[in-house]
Order: sequence, then structure tokens, then C-alpha cells
Amino acid sequence: MDQIARKFNISYDNCLQYAGDMRNLFVADVADFTAFDAGLDTAFSDDWLDDIEAAEAILSDESLVDVQTGLTQTVETAMRKCRECFQEVKYFALKAFPAKADAPKLHELGFDNYDNVRASQTLTLQFMRDLFITATKYAAQLDAVNFDAAKLANINSLANALDSANQIQNNFIKSRPVATSERITAYNKIWDSVTLVARAAKIIYRNNPVKYNQYLLPATHESDAALSLKGKVINTATSEPVENAAISVLGLDITVSTDSNGRYGIGLIEEGSYDLTSYAAGFETVNITNVPVNEGISTVQNFNLTET
Repeated sequence: MDQIARKFNISYDNCLQYAGDMRNLFVADVADFTAFDAGLDTAFSDDWLDDIEAAEAILSDESLVDVQTGLTQTVETAMRKCRECFQEVKYFALKAFPAKADAPKLHELGFDNYDNVRASQTLTLQFMRDLFITATKYAAQLDAVNFDAAKLANINSLANALDSANQIQNNFIKSRPVATSERITAYNKIWDSVTLVARAAKIIYRNNPVKYNQYLLPATHESDAALSLKGKVINTATSEPVENAAISVLGLDITVSTDSNGRYGIGLIEEGSYDLTSYAAGFETVNITNVPVNEGISTVQNFNLTET
């Protein structure tokens, strides 16, 4: 199955956060949008919310990995119980067939190939099926040394448990690509609404810097033409990007946040010199003064934040 391409280059969580935040803004400003485009109305807003909630309900990749890890542990537990069962069979079989002439019977019970199959889920399952058939064949001899019917039935029960665990694990692994594609499709849908509203807002609020910046896309996706200032916020200790760091232009009542790549963008600022501040939870605030902004050029101003 061909993998569906993501339309966004930020994290899933960040995509969901931007969609939710932008929709909340849209609800308050819906009259402005509907006046510009009749299709951007309350019905659009309601559909957008439905899409966001549908995306939220889809398991994350981390959760899928956790589920798969749990299924793998279940298989490993079933494998361990099968190995323990064979050791029990081995004990009683040696009591039942102690003579050298009985060696072929022990081989029938898997003594000669157990070490070759014990690490494989598939081979262990077949081994346990064969073990049950052979142990049933020699049920009378085994029962005579206290390997009773309950112990015999346990071989089959453990084989069935391993078979079930294998099937569940394999079916889940096969379904992973489908789940991933469904998740990408759901998030692409809410991203389509984000980009549509962002495009409209650039026209509607072309003379309102505060509103204009509220509706900008994550900086990773914004074009230089839409931005007067842009940059990246980095953790000085790790050199990793800082997500959700705030960048404010002092005196303009404009504050934006970094996306999951640590990037920020600010648009519609008149030419001049500005003081900027950046802060994030767990970091010291950084102030930078006299940052030049020139018309038609995106000024790059990065921030390095130090953990408190």
C-alpha cells in the first residue's frame, strides 16, 4: 500500500495544537471571514471541530508502539510458559522411558530438536502441537509416572495460547501501515482547514498586524513574503529546538510561539528598529534590542535560551 504523504512538516501534536488554537480564533472572528468568503461560516467551523476531534481520537505512533510492545510481551510470556512446559514433560518422559532402547520415544517427544526451535515463535508453536500429539500417544506410560491428563491437556492449552498471541501480534503489525495512513489522512484534513483560513486571514487582516500574526501558519510553513521577522529558538544546553517558546515585539502587542521545529515568524511590521524578548517555561528570558526590520526583507533573529 502506498504511503500517504503528510502535508505538514511539524509534529502531529503541534499540528493539532495549531488547528485548535486557530479554530478558536476563527470562532471569535467568524463574521469577518464570512463577509470575505461565505463558505467560511459557522458550518465550516463546526466541520473543522469535528475533524479536529476525529484526529484527536486516533492513537498516536507512540501509543501504537506501546500496544505493539505489550503484544510482544504477551507472546514472550506464552513462549516462556511453553519452554517451562517442555521441561516438565522432559522430566516425566525421562522417568517413563529410562532405558537406552527408549531413545527414539524421547526423540519423538522433541528431545533432539528442542534447542533448535525454542527461540522461534512459529517453530515453538509447531513443536508444542507435535508434543501434544506424541504425549497423547504415550499418555498411558506418562500417566504411570504421574504426568496425568491435566498436565497433558496443559500442553495443548499453552499451544493455543501461543497461537492466539502470535495471531493478535501479527494482525496488529499488518494493520500498522493502515493506521498510520488513516492518521495522516485525518491530520491532513484539519491542516487543509488551517491553511485555508490562514490564506484568507492574510487578506482580511492585511491592515491589522495583531490579527495578521494570530493567523500565521507555523513558521516552518510560512513564506518569507509573509514575514518581517523570523528565526529559531534553541536550547543552549542541548542544541535542540525549543517548542512553544514565546517571542514578543515590545511595544506592538504582538506575541507568537515557536512550532515543533523551534521556528517562529512575525509579519506585517513596519520598517524600523525593534526590541524583542523570548521566553519559555524552564528557561531564562532573553532580550535583544535594536533588531532592524526592512521592508521587503525577512530579518533573521535567532534566540539561544538557557535552562533555569
